Amino acid sequence: MSKGKLSDKKACKLAKDEDIDALAALAIDAQFICKKCGRVSSNKKNLCKAQKL
Repeated sequence: MSKGKLSDKKACKLAKDEDIDALAALAIDAQFICKKCGRVSSNKKNLCKAQKL
């Protein structure tokens, strides 16, 4: 994973960088889904257009 905290990363960027381990970590206990790309995260700030599940 690149420098910086995982909580500051967008799921789209992690997927583009093929950082699957970091992307999977964001999805643990997912509470939000991105209305744009369908990715999920436990924190809405990791998604572009987050919506509560």
